[in-house]
Amino acid sequence: MKRFRWLAELSRDPLGHFLLAGAVLFALYSAVRSPQPIDTASTEIFISAKQVEVLANRYARSRGHQPDQEILNVLVDEYIREEVSYREALALELDQGDPVIRRRLQQKLQFLLEDSNATLEPTDDELLELLQSQPENFAEPARISFQQIFLMSDNTDEAANRATQILLAMQGGESPDAFGDATTLPRQILRATPASIAQTFGEAFANDLHQLPKKQWTGPIQSGFGFHVVYVKEWIKSSDPVLDTARDELRQAFLQQRRLQGLDARYSEIRDRYTVRIEWPD
Repeated sequence: MKRFRWLAELSRDPLGHFLLAGAVLFALYSAVRSPQPIDTASTEIFISAKQVEVLANRYARSRGHQPDQEILNVLVDEYIREEVSYREALALELDQGDPVIRRRLQQKLQFLLEDSNATLEPTDDELLELLQSQPENFAEPARISFQQIFLMSDNTDEAANRATQILLAMQGGESPDAFGDATTLPRQILRATPASIAQTFGEAFANDLHQLPKKQWTGPIQSGFGFHVVYVKEWIKSSDPVLDTARDELRQAFLQQRRLQGLDARYSEIRDRYTVRIEWPD
């Protein structure tokens, strides 16, 4: 009864909610990590001293101190609750035909199949070979810096007239900040890639932008939002990739490629053990 009074008091305290939630999480995690196979026909649940220590140590890592006996009782009780629920679910075959469980088991198997060699650091020769085989994937893209004045016009003729008036006014010394309609679009875009420009303004605008002269206001140029008067400040041409500048990106790509190749090889070994029959619909 003393323990239940303690649980009642704990449940009314916000900190107690945290402790109970933490206990549940620790128990669930421990059950999932348990290396012992589950015998659904058995009604005996054995919790070893080592498993109790695992629960206590994980609690200590989270809270900074070892649990006292009352908290440890909560951790063990929740572990038992999880174990009972898990066995009953297996006995009722609730794990069968569930796509979420299938994907989770597939992910766990994939983790087990991953080759530890996949994380070994690649050599410069390996990175250079990858770079030479896919130079387009690691080239430094072209970049452009420009300013834009947004014109909310219904048609091209109206936009052209407004653009002409703005261009004449700026030639007379007016500031670009005095013109344009309200918009969430930035007035100044610095060193943006063509892909990012196309994503924001549309493909047509990005293509037109590439044709504009530098260092002068031009317009109107149409985007997905409307029309713009544009001033191209600079174009930075794309550059061929070199190992030193693309090293980090190459490393990530190489490790991912090696990991996928290893998984494919292990899967092929397992797949060869199975005979598959497929009955295609008419």
